[in-house]
Amino acid sequence: MLRLSDPRGGRYAGIALRADRVAAAPVIGMPDPAAALVQFHDSGFLAPLDRLGLLLGRTLPDMPAGRPDASELPGSALVCRCNGVTKDALLSAVRDGSADLPGLSRATRAGTGRGGCRDAVSKIAAWAAATPARV
Repeated sequence: MLRLSDPRGGRYAGIALRADRVAAAPVIGMPDPAAALVQFHDSGFLAPLDRLGLLLGRTLPDMPAGRPDASELPGSALVCRCNGVTKDALLSAVRDGSADLPGLSRATRAGTGRGGCRDAVSKIAAWAAATPARV
């Protein structure tokens, strides 16, 4: 179990891993890691090697080949942490006419910060284009 405790600030985060997957993650007063840890737990993605980054909410599940893809992420999944963009927000922008990374970036600002989410945003755009009836 990895833990971060800040009693003075009223914050706490902990991660328990089983087979390199998030098995439990109590979090109080730290919304960024809470959102990321929920996504790792619910999706079953392998936890990144940077455990401290995970504990601080600096890592998101990626979607490499052979792992769950964009269609399997819940709508509430935070895709762009820098700008707080969820999968649902991206799909809404697709319905409004944005069809690729540049269009989605203009509509939602996803991918305009650090840029670490650009691949995920592109994959969601490609999935939405391939399955328009579900969007």
